[in-house]
Amino acid sequence: MRVLFTAWYNSPNTYLKDIADSLMEEGCEVLCSKDVFWHTNVSFDIIHIQWPEQLFTDRSFNRENLDILKKRIYFLKEQGVRFVATLHNELPHQSNELNKELYQFVYENVDVIIHLGYYSTRAYPHKKNTVVFHPNYNRHIQIRKVIEEGLSLSQNRFLCFGNIRNRDEEQQIIDGFLKAEIFGAELIILNSLIGINPYGRRDLFRRFFYKRFLRKLNKRNIQLIPGKVSSDDINQYFNWTDYVISPRVNNLNSGVVFLGFSFGKIVIGPRIGNIGEFLEQHNNPTFEPLNVESISNAFKEAQEMEGVGQKNKEFSDKSLSPEEIARQHMDVYKELLG
Repeated sequence: MRVLFTAWYNSPNTYLKDIADSLMEEGCEVLCSKDVFWHTNVSFDIIHIQWPEQLFTDRSFNRENLDILKKRIYFLKEQGVRFVATLHNELPHQSNELNKELYQFVYENVDVIIHLGYYSTRAYPHKKNTVVFHPNYNRHIQIRKVIEEGLSLSQNRFLCFGNIRNRDEEQQIIDGFLKAEIFGAELIILNSLIGINPYGRRDLFRRFFYKRFLRKLNKRNIQLIPGKVSSDDINQYFNWTDYVISPRVNNLNSGVVFLGFSFGKIVIGPRIGNIGEFLEQHNNPTFEPLNVESISNAFKEAQEMEGVGQKNKEFSDKSLSPEEIARQHMDVYKELLG
């Protein structure tokens, strides 16, 4: 079986790499390339689209090229190629009318849509839908007990992780943490936007007061860490923490949930999309986005839980290994090919 993934193999997001590697370990021929999709005459049994917008990474995304994409997919389908697409997002993060048309066309014209949860299967109810969860991160993490010099030991350390896309995502977590008033608790936010002083040297007055604002947060046991964090640092932070937070406001899915499960942590996340569905199914605390009272209650609920993190780890190890997720992908492909 020959499978083409139209996405980057070496992306910082290891989702595709782990699935592709596991498929190849089972003897499946796999190639990850956008260019091959556009130009090759090599025959593939399956073309699997992950993020439709990535098809246009190296070319302009405009009406003309969208029409070319449509013709390309129609042509390949006429050659007997079967198409699969994974629904990671309802729409691209930077969305417009052309993006909407792209998503609508792709998902309406594939043979099977793979979802990361049951919630999103309602998006295209007339299509063939199947659910295959996000693989765990066991190939990329090391679980160990770390005594770290820079941070005090705590039984109530909350780690907020993910690419913060706007200040609202971050501010809601800060406000909820402060309102919860959990004795001795610490909040660490990685990839922080609020932690970046927006004022330059020419605006010393505002810069001074923003620094004072950040110091006040630090005195309340809130650490805002801006900028990219290395893989080693991420590994250490997840080992140090007790609870993991996905700060999303309107996302369908979140890899942070599965990273937290891989480390055996209790995961707090929004009660939206596949995120809330998955967390509630596994008895992890959820909140209403942008609702400070709800977020505060989720912090308190997490702090009172016992054994949930271990159950998360057991489920992750048993049901979310890359090998198991790849096997489920293979089942989808085999069914398509008859």
